[in-house]
Amino acid sequence: MEKILCCEQCGAPLSRWATSEGCLRCLLQAGLEPNAVENANSPADFGTHAYHHYRILLKEDGSAWELGRGAMGVTYKAVDVNLQVPVALKVLNGRFSSLPGADDRFLHEAQAAAQLRHPNVASVFHFGVVNLFPDFDGPGSDPDRKEQQPRGDCFYAMEFVEGETLEALLRRRGRISPLMAVEIGLQVSRALAAAEKCGLVHRDIKPANIMLRAADAADGKDFSLPDSSEAWVKVIDFGLAQAAKAEEEGESANPARFLGTPEFASPEQLQGRRLDIRSDIYSLGATLWYGLTGTIANRSSGLGEQASALDLPSPVVALLESMLATDPDDRPASAAALSEALIEGRRAVTGETEPRARFFRGARKRTLTAAALLLAAVLGLFFYFFLPNPSTDDKSIAVLPFRNLSTDPKNDFFAE
Repeated sequence: MEKILCCEQCGAPLSRWATSEGCLRCLLQAGLEPNAVENANSPADFGTHAYHHYRILLKEDGSAWELGRGAMGVTYKAVDVNLQVPVALKVLNGRFSSLPGADDRFLHEAQAAAQLRHPNVASVFHFGVVNLFPDFDGPGSDPDRKEQQPRGDCFYAMEFVEGETLEALLRRRGRISPLMAVEIGLQVSRALAAAEKCGLVHRDIKPANIMLRAADAADGKDFSLPDSSEAWVKVIDFGLAQAAKAEEEGESANPARFLGTPEFASPEQLQGRRLDIRSDIYSLGATLWYGLTGTIANRSSGLGEQASALDLPSPVVALLESMLATDPDDRPASAAALSEALIEGRRAVTGETEPRARFFRGARKRTLTAAALLLAAVLGLFFYFFLPNPSTDDKSIAVLPFRNLSTDPKNDFFAE
């Protein structure tokens, strides 16, 4: 029997209510009853902007400094009052966190994500609950639990990344170039490789969850492609990643609940099946396709026909087709395999005859060799022209001829 995919927040069938922004039922409720959702996430309603030792920063108009808003919660720019460093603070929707077992699941997933340390990942380093309130008999109570724990608003703190999301960049300047798409994909694949080693599946790779750290992006200027050796791409929102073996821990016994964005979700994710890293590879392919074309990938109409109208390089199109394969077995088998394919794609786009890393290593070696030869030549010239030549006779004297210029002949012996 096919699983019925449900919204994680309200439990409504997602196949019936799904939109580009998520669950239509939740969005309608937010519009008809704005206080039901907005107030659950607004720090001002609690009379405080403090979440443990984090304080949400305010804008000039006195409003909370929002970085992003989704169906599950709001992300704010905050400061660690102890260390005086900025952080990104995500406060989960109160209705969402009150679902049976949701708080425990978030804690487990945040603990797993906190173990993920990589230059291309925005790290999660704190999870907490504030504004506790008991809920023993309410709709969020779990009759199978002998003791109901006090519930409240879950939040987690993660690394604050200065810059803008890929989504914001696309809104600001339009489609990106094939080279930039490949470079972004390569950096995201490194983050996915680190997640794969930890047994994590992100489940929501999309333009809004890819942060670009480039200084040009942060200043709002026209974006220039940084050096590929730098970690200028950060994957965010790993705090809600799912352990790949979650089904083995009993989650598969619950109704299938969707977490992600339908337009960028893999077919197996939409069908509520078990996920692995290949699901994130599909989502990354959909993200890169969106960045290149400005449209959602539509496998039914054929990517090749769509790409030909935009004059996209055929190697890049072939790579995206493999990433967007309906069958997971037809996609790159791992994040490492994807990285290798992206390196080949970059080589095809730039016309490189050897991998860029090897080229730069060879160029640096050649530069150092030339510098050493030049230094040796300069030193040789210095010793040749400015230092005296050594003599074989250490003791010598020069005798000059004398002539007696006086009129006294007695002084002739001096000349002799």
